[in-house]
Amino acid sequence: MSTKRRERNYKKISKKGNSGLAAIKNILNNNLIKKLSTRVMVVEGFTDVELFRRLLSKYKRRVRIIPPFDSHNLKKNNKAKVIDIITKCNQEDWAKRHTGNKGIFGIIDADFMNLEPETRPTIKNLLLTKFHDIDIEIFTSNYILEKFLNDAYPNKPISKFQIRRIRKTCLKLASLFGKYVFLLHKKKIYSDERKNHHFFLKKFIELNNNQKLVLRTDFIERDIQRNRWPIDLSDLDSLNVVNYDKQLANSHDFFKLLWKQTFEFQKFPLNSKFCATTDKFCEVQLKISYICPIIIDQGFLAQISNYF
Repeated sequence: MSTKRRERNYKKISKKGNSGLAAIKNILNNNLIKKLSTRVMVVEGFTDVELFRRLLSKYKRRVRIIPPFDSHNLKKNNKAKVIDIITKCNQEDWAKRHTGNKGIFGIIDADFMNLEPETRPTIKNLLLTKFHDIDIEIFTSNYILEKFLNDAYPNKPISKFQIRRIRKTCLKLASLFGKYVFLLHKKKIYSDERKNHHFFLKKFIELNNNQKLVLRTDFIERDIQRNRWPIDLSDLDSLNVVNYDKQLANSHDFFKLLWKQTFEFQKFPLNSKFCATTDKFCEVQLKISYICPIIIDQGFLAQISNYF
């Protein structure tokens, strides 16, 4: 079934305000009628539904994976909605018996919460990703990148050495930018305010004289000072003590850097799987089409398996 069809089907059962709760009630009622024990897993968006559907294919008859809204709207706080839905399910009488049976649980991206344990929600049936987001585990896998890039350029295979070098550069620059974003986040300067000030990664990356991708940290710090954001740049040093790369790097930033180093320089050949497509389309394809359990943290997968 296509993503669009699943979205249409989901809308049928979520016409009113609490769309996520309406969907859960529908699933639980169906459980009672048909004497089933289907688990309900709430994730942040429709691409996450597809990702986890593939990742948990062995449980496909035992779990329904749903988003918190009837459509994926980036202006809405999907993470907060997942937390809200799980919290309400833990409080409502109609859902308590199912949550007691591990019937309802949610998964959200950790973002920076792994670096700030005090900000993690204390909800037993709400799981956080091992790193900044689950996509960063997919995108930084040498195995996945090799398959993805060679599918994109079948006439010109990319060597393992080149792939490791591309991965290293993308992760290094994405996590370096992530350090500044983390400091802003700690001062409650969130994504909406940063967007209003055009504080984006692509604004600060360029090619140097050797045609290598670099991050202009001097431009970043100039922007921070211009916007009068009250952060102490000396705090960056404390983030160099431990290897936080995949905790700081946002997967969207990683892919923008990957695109800059590869697809932006060379058009796709006609026999490419990604001929005449955009960077956003390719990012979704990398996330959905190449996911496999062996590249995901096994401790995180074990947490999910505990619900079955």
